[in-house]
Amino acid sequence: MQKKVRMKKTGMNYASEFKRQIIHLLFGLIAIAIVLLIGALNSLFVFAGIFFIGLVISDLVKRGVNVPFLHEIVKHVQREHERHLPGKAALVLALAIVVLLALNVIYFQNEKIVLGALIVLAIGDSVAPIVGIRFGKLKIGKRSVEGTIAGIIASFLVLSLLFAPQTAFIAATFGMLAEFLPADDNFAIPLISAVALKLLI
Repeated sequence: MQKKVRMKKTGMNYASEFKRQIIHLLFGLIAIAIVLLIGALNSLFVFAGIFFIGLVISDLVKRGVNVPFLHEIVKHVQREHERHLPGKAALVLALAIVVLLALNVIYFQNEKIVLGALIVLAIGDSVAPIVGIRFGKLKIGKRSVEGTIAGIIASFLVLSLLFAPQTAFIAATFGMLAEFLPADDNFAIPLISAVALKLLI
């Protein structure tokens, strides 16, 4: 009963948040697969195109046009404060990936760093809210310590497949702590993770 009250107060519904994070995870895994298949540079153009198409679809939905399948997804997973821009979370996520890939061209210049940053974004940032809403008791702002720790562990386990354990742990930790910055976590998490990896490898 107490959990239900807490979710209502924060405007969160666990079922819809769970669906939202599954979509976030799938989008992130698709991004990783695309980078692996066609490389970071080609992926930049793909995600720039996805972002542009997303803007068009968002505008259509806002105007009341029924876009099959996507309209239903937006309706079920969109948070209350995002209704002014349908699909806002997906648009921000796509833009964050575009920025990450563009920075790779001019600064990181290492596809492995891009993959690592996307792993933290896809896995850590999906696990953290699911665990946090369900089990979080220690809060810092809107985030829970339990959720952040779960995100770090999940990211670390997957990052360890690509990097040395200490590198994976530091990148996962810094990436997930970026959630607490006063910035959209879809930007903060991959960029902080990528910078950490750049300094470590």
